[in-house]
Amino acid sequence: PGGGGQRAVAPGTGRAEGGCLAETGCALLGNKLEAIQKAEDRDRCKKTMESIGEVGPRADVAHTLAEAKAVKVKLNLEYPVLIRPAYTLGGTGGGVAWNDEEFEQICGRGLVYSRTKQVLIEESVLGWKEFEYEVMRDGVDNCLIICNMENLDAMGVHTGESIVVAPAQTLSVA
Repeated sequence: PGGGGQRAVAPGTGRAEGGCLAETGCALLGNKLEAIQKAEDRDRCKKTMESIGEVGPRADVAHTLAEAKAVKVKLNLEYPVLIRPAYTLGGTGGGVAWNDEEFEQICGRGLVYSRTKQVLIEESVLGWKEFEYEVMRDGVDNCLIICNMENLDAMGVHTGESIVVAPAQTLSVA
């Protein structure tokens, strides 16, 4: 979920995790709590993608600035480096670091804004194109692809408020 979805996801998951919904007999509608946690927790999401054979940019999570610096060294990441905090509205607190000073500032801010104090330190893919697919599934896993979309913002800048066009305009078959 991006910025718009996060406005409902953050309080809903917080209340579900805290037991408030169960105590009051309320249900979390839409995605199951486990699915939300798997998508929002940067480490769980990365491990889930790896478990199904999806290759992504080199990345790992950190919970402190010292861990973030160690991740950058361990993965041998060159600038620019992407910093993605977990559980924030529209990527609030994250960004692209182009040098050590920006890296420390963005990591520090991301750790403050993340309700789980977790940031993903990720290899940059700036310059790549970003395409999304809207997929609707039912309870027995039938699925229907609603549309594809192309982000007009540069890859790595995506937030819930990114500009997208549907259908994609520059997706080639080659």
